[in-house]
Amino acid sequence: MYLTLSGSQIKALAPTTFAGLGSVQRLDLHDNQISFVAPNAFAGLESVMYLALSDNQIKALAPTTFAGLGSVPLCIKKQIHIYIYILQFCFEV
Repeated sequence: MYLTLSGSQIKALAPTTFAGLGSVQRLDLHDNQISFVAPNAFAGLESVMYLALSDNQIKALAPTTFAGLGSVPLCIKKQIHIYIYILQFCFEV
């Protein structure tokens, strides 16, 4: 299942925002106004293979922000956008 919330003017993601959505495989949150992502915001998304957070205003992420998405290697690059690909778990900041 795909969940697209792009352009929805979302400003923050609270803890367990996506709880109960374990069947979501693709989550698109790009082009919002997200400036805060709480720890464990993505808990419950066990099936996610792709997570898009580009074109937001995220400045920092807690170590447990992506808890619940599984254990995957990280690739961090200094950029303007944040992209998270769960298979390789690369994100650009």
